[in-house]
Amino acid sequence: MNDKTIYLDGTANAFVPEVRAYKRYLEELGYRIIFHDGLIRSREYLAVIKFPSTRLTGEVRADKVIVDFNSLSIGQFGRIKDVVKQIHNLKYSKIFFLNSYVRDGLPLLKGKKYLIRDMGCSSVFFDKPLTLKKEFDVCYIGSIDDRPGLKQAIIKLIGLGFSVCVMGVCNSDTKKLLQRLGVRFKPAGSEYEVRRVLEISRFGLNFIPDMRPFNGQTSTKLLEYCAFGLPVISNKYSWVEDFCVKYGIYVVWLDDISNILNVDRCENSLPSGEFEWNAMFDRIGLERFILC
Repeated sequence: MNDKTIYLDGTANAFVPEVRAYKRYLEELGYRIIFHDGLIRSREYLAVIKFPSTRLTGEVRADKVIVDFNSLSIGQFGRIKDVVKQIHNLKYSKIFFLNSYVRDGLPLLKGKKYLIRDMGCSSVFFDKPLTLKKEFDVCYIGSIDDRPGLKQAIIKLIGLGFSVCVMGVCNSDTKKLLQRLGVRFKPAGSEYEVRRVLEISRFGLNFIPDMRPFNGQTSTKLLEYCAFGLPVISNKYSWVEDFCVKYGIYVVWLDDISNILNVDRCENSLPSGEFEWNAMFDRIGLERFILC
């Protein structure tokens, strides 16, 4: 059964952008994608793409197994978790790394064959935005939990008069607090639902804690804001400052905002040939790497 069949670690409705992108891209190339659904059957596959914490049983057999390290671990014991993940995956010969920062943080895997597979954007974010009435001054896409300082940043914007929409999840206490302050919440959804929120917002908020490992990893939400042409408000940290210089991105720095009236709206753009998922996969040779 391994002819053109690839086992992908995830679920059919996974919210991880790269999982959807792998599925779409590989199916367009004629591959059959099998998702892990908790019922692992005895099969042979052309290749397996898995994430570091997933254990494959002996029932899953493949000529090639690629481990996708899309981030470093967070939390008090993040470095210890990364060591454990590296040891657990030493038996596999090929690795996807998000970027050189993530690769440098996983030194036990330095001898493995690897491909740098950065984050990209769905083509829906490169389509010309519709002219819709703006319902919110600022939208934030993503989780609020485990992002030190983000809740305070949202509260600051509210205090300055900004209306805020959050599309994502957070713990119940934080959600109740922000709702009392006027924040509107929308459930995490598809890329089309994300685009709809961007269409009715004046700015996108990018907030990444300026600490390891957050500050060296690609911000997917920033890519989507810029691809869509949405003006951006962001805190300062190393990755975003380097990215803005490299691609000529204009960002309103969060610390510079003193009132709602002194914020300039400057639309940004990203080259689709570099950041649209399928174009990126073609450029980096994803299929060739999987098959080699």
